[in-house]
Amino acid sequence: RSPMTSENKDAATFCSVGSETTALTDEEIKSLLHSFLKSMGPREDVLILPPDYTRVYSQAGKVTQFVAEYYNFIGSEKEESEADGNKRQKMESPPPKAGATAKNSNSSSSPEIKIMPALGTHVPMTPKEIESMFGEELAAKVPNPFLVHDWRNDVVTIGHAPAEMVTAATRGYLKDKEWPAQLNKLVWDKRQHDVEKQPHKTLILSIGQVIPHEVMGMANFNKNIFVGTGGVNGINLSHFIGAVHGMENLMGHGDNPLRSILNYATTEFLEKELDLWYILTVVGKNAETGKPEIRGFYIGKNVECYQHACDLSLKVNLTLMEKPLSKVVVYLDENKFHTTWLGNKSIYRTRMAIADGGELI
Repeated sequence: RSPMTSENKDAATFCSVGSETTALTDEEIKSLLHSFLKSMGPREDVLILPPDYTRVYSQAGKVTQFVAEYYNFIGSEKEESEADGNKRQKMESPPPKAGATAKNSNSSSSPEIKIMPALGTHVPMTPKEIESMFGEELAAKVPNPFLVHDWRNDVVTIGHAPAEMVTAATRGYLKDKEWPAQLNKLVWDKRQHDVEKQPHKTLILSIGQVIPHEVMGMANFNKNIFVGTGGVNGINLSHFIGAVHGMENLMGHGDNPLRSILNYATTEFLEKELDLWYILTVVGKNAETGKPEIRGFYIGKNVECYQHACDLSLKVNLTLMEKPLSKVVVYLDENKFHTTWLGNKSIYRTRMAIADGGELI
């Protein structure tokens, strides 16, 4: 493996690592992540925005644990080489009791950490899902660091994308209709802080997987903010725009009219007010075990790192067929797909490959 890498603490993209054949180890991810967090300096407050359990394969749960380890929030792990060269994980010390402070961290500060899964319209995660995705220690922390996003009540509108952008994205179907940039109130409140009580600005980490998506073209980046922690009006209109623009014109395209609307709101509102960084993964399957592997890892504060992730995801996560398929059978994992809304992904993700008159089971 010889992945193309770059790291620049002064650039908008801190790191861009990956290739179609890369399989990043936990230690490699930790090294990149901890180097980034060290460059951010001391913090008193950190807000983490990972996806929910429907994106469990994103490896965002693991990355969230690594952030928590760095900041002394939970115990840390390290890998030791065995005689045969294989690696195994071994706890440095017994797991601390809930509420205890971990030792042997790379950080000299122990900020308050809150974790808000970016639910969007999905139901809140269950305790079992939280433990499965984020680990026993985070699930057992007292007080509970996990927050629940309520897309109907806990949001604020911070601005609007111009109506002409909406008109262009909907091919003229909607006129004089601005798109409301909405997000969770708590996230937006992090733009302010009392310097006497909290000398440094809150660090916000948006974590998630970049993969082809039926509404946004490619998932994650600012979608995790404006949809994952968004509100009724913004989410509904964005999905309507996606439907009108056409799934066939969106799937696999990171640059599209709907994404341009979110990018506008990001540049005009988020980047001017929040210390917000994106930690993005591209995940593929191990050919032998079928288990997920991180092919690409990206950290940045604007669209640049997202574009790098999109380029790799199209090579890793999109399968081009030689001819249309007459019959497709889709299995929906009962642990992930609880609703018809989610189950419809069996249609979204296959319809462009199925022949006219074909069958989906």
